[in-house]
Amino acid sequence: MNGTDLLNTKLSYYGNVKYNISKWDITLKSWLTKYSLRNKPNIDKIRELYDTNKSEAKKLKAELLPCVTITGHFPSWRRVELCDVMNPILAIDIDRQDNLQVKDWDSLKKKIINEMESVFLVSYSCSGKGLYCLIYFDIDKDVKKVVKAIGTEMKEKFGITIDKQCSDITRLRFVSYDSNFLLRTGEVKMYSKEEEESKDGSIKYEYNDEKWNVNDDFIVKCIYYLIKEKGYRANRYDEWLQDGFRLATLGEFYGKQLFMYLSESSDGYVESKANEKWRECQRTSKYGKSCLVHYLSELKKRDGDDWRMKVNNYYKGWES
Repeated sequence: MNGTDLLNTKLSYYGNVKYNISKWDITLKSWLTKYSLRNKPNIDKIRELYDTNKSEAKKLKAELLPCVTITGHFPSWRRVELCDVMNPILAIDIDRQDNLQVKDWDSLKKKIINEMESVFLVSYSCSGKGLYCLIYFDIDKDVKKVVKAIGTEMKEKFGITIDKQCSDITRLRFVSYDSNFLLRTGEVKMYSKEEEESKDGSIKYEYNDEKWNVNDDFIVKCIYYLIKEKGYRANRYDEWLQDGFRLATLGEFYGKQLFMYLSESSDGYVESKANEKWRECQRTSKYGKSCLVHYLSELKKRDGDDWRMKVNNYYKGWES
């Protein structure tokens, strides 16, 4: 299958998110071109508002922007049991609030389409704050297991976290506009990997003791919030070194971005020296991930027992 053929896929169209019955069918190609261009003025207005009034931006998005379902086709009501055709396409969201370490989103677009042969389109989402990818996949596979496998692969290759709700075949996708979306017009490899969920459906925690109970994604958010909003600093060389050892346990993507961000906020910052120290910390750190509870302790000192709620509130509304 090539990318050009996939553009002929029929999608169920909805006037906005309030509609549960499809108005008509459109092709993926017309969705990406005609409907995108037609809605560009409203998309531009919503993107401007996201920086100043997120609640109003979300309200306008819900009222003004049409939607489609990508994977499931629905001739009547938008319900799983009423899906009459499964399209071999998954829409994968990469949201800004889950990927604070990403500084160059255009470069990430190129890396994804160049390094994942099943991805045939990468574009900015309607808010302009994140990306979405369209992936050609095997419809005989379990969608949830496929999405989990994609999430693992993207984490390993690019250090990014995908939206876990992408396995919902009834999920609506807002129209977007990206004059530089990337399309693979040639051969697209079918994605057929699956990854099992844990038997009880629970999250696999890296720091799973009763006191903290957090995963990697959340702890990255905590550390960023701690530095940016709570003034956490490494005031002495030995403290800076210890932070490097701790953050090295998060790997090159998350760990380095946080280490450099912390270093930039300190007196005497020199980028070349910080980069050199980071490489040293990666080579020599003997710490395990349990050391990262240090940052949770620091958060609790500053925000008290409701520190977790304050972190969640800080990121509320950061959506693509």
